[in-house]
Amino acid sequence: MPLITVKQGGTDIEPGVYPVTLLGIEGPKTIIPKTGPNAGEETEIFAWSFAIDEGDLDGTEVDATTSTNAGPRSKAYAFLTALLGGKAPAAGQSFELADLAGRRALATITRSESGWPRIENLGAMPKTMAQARPQATATPLRAQVAAQPTADLPF
Repeated sequence: MPLITVKQGGTDIEPGVYPVTLLGIEGPKTIIPKTGPNAGEETEIFAWSFAIDEGDLDGTEVDATTSTNAGPRSKAYAFLTALLGGKAPAAGQSFELADLAGRRALATITRSESGWPRIENLGAMPKTMAQARPQATATPLRAQVAAQPTADLPF
């Protein structure tokens, strides 16, 4: 497996709402923000990685960060609620990556001041949409032809 893979610059994602699948969560990581309410102070964060899972941008990765705080007013709590289909996690409930990876949600993607795509909000996938990513179910043409009785062929 390569150590470094060069990717194209900022992905050209138009602001909007996209279905995404959680790929992973890294952390906690300690950072020192340069701006915002915690500027200059050590802060622990989680780095969330999602992939758009439908349409022309299928497979395009988008990242988000949250604090490690998972109280009811936190962004991490909102992410968990979205990934749990809109059901808020109970106080004291714990999660492993295996509990969350592969779950789907709807991401509202905007552009940061520097032009990078960012997840502004994560919402639950509506119940009318499948929770699992749709899989192709078409039968290949060769299999369809092989399944046809030869007596029915016109030649």
